[in-house]
Amino acid sequence: MKVILSKYYGPCFGVSSAFEEAINAKKNIKILGEIAHNQILINKLKNKKNIKIINDISEVNKNETVVIRTHGIKIEDFNNLLSKNVNIIDKTCPKVKIVQKIAENAEKENKFFVLIGNAKHPEVIGISSRCKNTFIISNEKSAKDLFSNIKFECNNFIVAAQTTFDSQEFEKICQVIKNFNFNVKIYNTICNDSLNRRKEIELVSNFVDSSIVLGSKTSSNSKNLFKTAQNFSKYSVFVENPEDFNFDILKNKEKIFITSAASVLKETVLDFLNRIHINFKKINLKQII
Repeated sequence: MKVILSKYYGPCFGVSSAFEEAINAKKNIKILGEIAHNQILINKLKNKKNIKIINDISEVNKNETVVIRTHGIKIEDFNNLLSKNVNIIDKTCPKVKIVQKIAENAEKENKFFVLIGNAKHPEVIGISSRCKNTFIISNEKSAKDLFSNIKFECNNFIVAAQTTFDSQEFEKICQVIKNFNFNVKIYNTICNDSLNRRKEIELVSNFVDSSIVLGSKTSSNSKNLFKTAQNFSKYSVFVENPEDFNFDILKNKEKIFITSAASVLKETVLDFLNRIHINFKKINLKQII
């Protein structure tokens, strides 16, 4: 069996930075929400006695230290934290901060802000809170519905995307918007890390018979990465936890490509590789350079 490992395996910069700072904290800290959508990563944080994951800023007291997750938080919550006089460690992903800034500028310029993404995702909730005139769309239909029913005097719009949104779907939605001939400024704010992982699957799928994606079903970038694998690979498998995976389904596979979503720790990927070795003994491992 030949196993090809993605050159992008392991967490992205934003997740890695947030996780390392939290896991290595010497004093007591509180993390506002899940740092990233991956249960193995979250469990490692929960197992540390000096770390507490909370869901509401009401659980933060004066002089305590609170870590803001990679997805960011609502501007109202951020301002409330400032008023509480707490020590804030802001680990909002730099890519997410860019979209937050675009939304803030739209607010200052009194423009309408269209955010392409999942309305229930914490990243989208945090970004949209930064501009009162925000519209959230997630597909071509919702784009058509929005722009065909606009009754505002001003037609100046700024468009951006959730950083982990599907790039092909983003392009389709943008084309719909352009067809309405509004005065629109479009920012492609999809993270390069997510794009690189998806492009790699497209390229590798031509010479492997299976693609395995390690990720979480609660993670947007995981689901989009697996969607790409399903579209381009002959056979694709989604793995949340190596401990629960049935390796029998790989018995007749000769060339396997393994990649991971941006919220998966390197040690999780290495654990999966080790279990492949245990199950199949003879494997030829190669990493894409």
